Amino acid sequence: HRGWDSICMILIELSTESGKIVALGFKCIESIINDYLHDLTLEEILLVIKIIENFKKVSSDNNVSYQSVGMFWKVGDHVARLQAKTIKIEGHGLERFEEIWCDLLERLMNLSCDNQSEMRQSAIHTFFTLLIDHGSIFQLDFWNKLFNDKIYKLVDHILELYLSNTRVDSNANL
Repeated sequence: HRGWDSICMILIELSTESGKIVALGFKCIESIINDYLHDLTLEEILLVIKIIENFKKVSSDNNVSYQSVGMFWKVGDHVARLQAKTIKIEGHGLERFEEIWCDLLERLMNLSCDNQSEMRQSAIHTFFTLLIDHGSIFQLDFWNKLFNDKIYKLVDHILELYLSNTRVDSNANL
């Protein structure tokens, strides 16, 4: 037992708290992502993704929001490298990677619903940049799943935001 499970469980608890302990916990997850991501198993990476989102939810600090998107980028980039390595060595076992990708992209989609325009733009940019940069490692079936379960929903959400803002602007001009 390497201890990462225990650390992740503690951080999950901290990520639902409030106060100064949240800032300390967030610094811990940031340190793990920056310095120890390569030591984590796929299951622990799934926990890290959940922890990042939890900290974003409980924090009112805009920097935490932006740092969360950056952390999602780092996790996605790391997962892509692991997946490419697994494909070369084993040629199979990609289901777990697909689960991580779906979870990561779903959480970026959640951030794309943020009240702040800059946050939405950052999350959407990261979402599509991850797909552009690492999509070559995805199987065709997974791409179909991404389009049906993620991309269409995100584009639909973006259109809803645009249309609601257009209606507000046109009503203001009346």
